[in-house]
Amino acid sequence: KTAEAYTAPLRRIINHFGRFESISASDVSAYLAMLAKQGYSRRSVQMHRDILHMIYNYAIVSGKASVNPCTAVSLPRNLPVKKRSLPTDNAMEAVKKGGNQPFGLFALICLYAGLRRGEALALQYEDIDKTNGVIHVTKAVEFVGNNPHLKSPKTASGVRDVILLNILADAIPSGKGYLFSRADGGLLTKTQYRKRWSAYCKAIGYEITAHQLRHGFATILYEAGVPDKDAQELLGHSNISITRDVYTHIRQSKRNETANRLNDFVK
Repeated sequence: KTAEAYTAPLRRIINHFGRFESISASDVSAYLAMLAKQGYSRRSVQMHRDILHMIYNYAIVSGKASVNPCTAVSLPRNLPVKKRSLPTDNAMEAVKKGGNQPFGLFALICLYAGLRRGEALALQYEDIDKTNGVIHVTKAVEFVGNNPHLKSPKTASGVRDVILLNILADAIPSGKGYLFSRADGGLLTKTQYRKRWSAYCKAIGYEITAHQLRHGFATILYEAGVPDKDAQELLGHSNISITRDVYTHIRQSKRNETANRLNDFVK
């Protein structure tokens, strides 16, 4: 997980507890129960527990605590598991037609190559191999506060060669340096990225996320009949079960769409 992902939960934990010297297992349990009552997903509640666990492990090593109150605490039962939604068909079409918009190429790369946001932001022109029809994914941008830093992809399997589709190859111009950079050629800051993405979404008329477009690429793979093992490699998933969960989500979403169309037809 990135430092960026931990920022908001850590701030929330600090604001809630203030001091950590006298926290008991029951205090941790009550805090997680409060998050559950507020509607936090299982993933979010787990992250809060993980952060507290790491804080106390560090405190034990530093000699500032003797026990970790999180060890005996389980997650509340029946926490909701939230799935990221697929982009709508209309949004997908808007992205496909919006390649000439400022930052439109970034969206096309997420949609047609399935790259994570950080992987796309770290792309350099030398990573685009039009001769062999592949994109070399070897690094990713991680934001620490507002500042960008290069790191290895999210998982070891994240280092991969992704098929460079012809439609995407035609959209990528020749150049040097980073595909998406600020005026001095450096990596975009978090603020600069958000401004460009917000302006792009406004231009195409749809509020979407880069991850939704990555999910859109998974949908393209599914509808093209690409086996889940091959999809795992292209998406850079560390485990085949992640890919199968994505495919199951797509399958269920398509089934629901079909049901809605049939119900509308027979009204």
